[in-house]
Amino acid sequence: MERLRNWLGMLVFFAVLFILIGGWLSYANAADGCSRVMPCYGVGNTDVMRVRSHHRGSYRLDHSTRRLVGSINYKLRKWVRKSGKCGLGREVLTTYYMSGRRTANGERFRPNGLTAASLKHAFGTRLRVTNPATGRSVVVRVNDRGPFTIAELDLARGAAVAIGMRTSLYLCVEPVSFASD
Repeated sequence: MERLRNWLGMLVFFAVLFILIGGWLSYANAADGCSRVMPCYGVGNTDVMRVRSHHRGSYRLDHSTRRLVGSINYKLRKWVRKSGKCGLGREVLTTYYMSGRRTANGERFRPNGLTAASLKHAFGTRLRVTNPATGRSVVVRVNDRGPFTIAELDLARGAAVAIGMRTSLYLCVEPVSFASD
């Protein structure tokens, strides 16, 4: 009986150890290249839940989401630096996202579209976004609100891929046309 108890105890111990190590390894060796040591914040905003409040168009974040946003902001400040290569355009911290159902203006979200989310620009504003590292640029249309982190602009995955953006970084942003009222 004691031998069976010892055997079961060791089995439980190794099962828990296997689960803990296996979970850590799968997190550290994620397919997108992100790890605990060198985080990747290209898709950081996909984890941020937006909870609609009773006021039309305003958002409130629950406690756990605020902690997540604080963690993302801390890591963005720590790892992402300005390039200093923008001429006339403004250098803006930019992230990208690839999940969602509806945008803030009611359109269906298209992850491969040339769209962006911004808290500062009106819906319909077109922005020329240039990656200073690659020199590639694309014109995006603002159709969503966000990001709810320190980043000023949130590109759809299609726009990010078009300019060669793999993680969050500072991009050169110039308004091309403003939304008509």
